[in-house]
Amino acid sequence: MNFSDSCLKEYYTVAVSPAIIKPEQLSGFPVPRHRGSTLARYLYAPRTMIPEKSIRSLRVMLVEDRSDRRDQLDAALGEVDCALVACVSRHDDLLSAVARHNPDVILIDVESPGRDTLESLASVQTNMPRPMVMFTQDDNNRTILRAVRAGVSAYVVDGLQTARVRSIIDVAVARFEHFNRLGSELRQVRQQLNDRKIIDKAKGIIMTRRGLTEEQAYRAMRKLAMDSNRRLADVAQNIVDAADILTG
Repeated sequence: MNFSDSCLKEYYTVAVSPAIIKPEQLSGFPVPRHRGSTLARYLYAPRTMIPEKSIRSLRVMLVEDRSDRRDQLDAALGEVDCALVACVSRHDDLLSAVARHNPDVILIDVESPGRDTLESLASVQTNMPRPMVMFTQDDNNRTILRAVRAGVSAYVVDGLQTARVRSIIDVAVARFEHFNRLGSELRQVRQQLNDRKIIDKAKGIIMTRRGLTEEQAYRAMRKLAMDSNRRLADVAQNIVDAADILTG
C-alpha cells in the first residue's frame, strides 16, 4: 500500500497498539525511520510512556459467524477480565443486540467488512455509541477509512490474536472516550455560540421597542429569566419568537 505520512499516522493510531506491536513487526507497511516525526515518536515511544492496561472488567459483544472461533474467544476473553455477554452474526440486527445486551465494547472478527456490516456499525454508533474493535484480514486503505467513518475505534489487520486482545481493547476504549469528550466539548461550544446570538438578537429587539440601552435590555432579560426560573437563552428565544409573530 502507498500511504502518505498523514494517512500512516491515522492508520497506526486506529490500527495497532504500540505496547504490543513494534514498528519492525509491521511487515508490509512503510514505517518512517525519522524519529523526530509525530508518527515515529508515537511508534518508537518507550514502554514507560504507554499507559498501563486497565483492570476494569468489560462486557463484550462479539460479532462472529464461526462457532469454533466464538468458543475460543470466550475462553481468551475470560482470561483478561472480559465477560462475553453476547455472540451475534454480522447478519443479525446489531443495534437491537446492543440494546438487549448493553455491552461495554463490541468486537468484530471478519475476513473483510462488507457494506451491510459497516452500515450496521454506523447505526449502532449513531444511536447507541460503543467502542468498536475490528479484527480483519483486509488491509485496503479505503476499507479502513470506511470502517473508521462507521465508528470503528481500532482496526486491526491480520486477524484476532488472543494474546493481545485486552491491550487493543483498552486502546480502543481510551480512543472512544477521548473522541466522545471532544464531541461533547464541541457541542457545548456550539450551543454557547448559538445562545449568544439569540441573546444579542433579543437585546436588539428590546432596545428598539423600549428605547433602552444595551445594558438595560440585558438586565431586563436577566431579571425575567431569574423570576421565571428559566435559562437566559430560553427567555431570549421567546422574545425573538414573539417579535417574529408581531412583525410577520
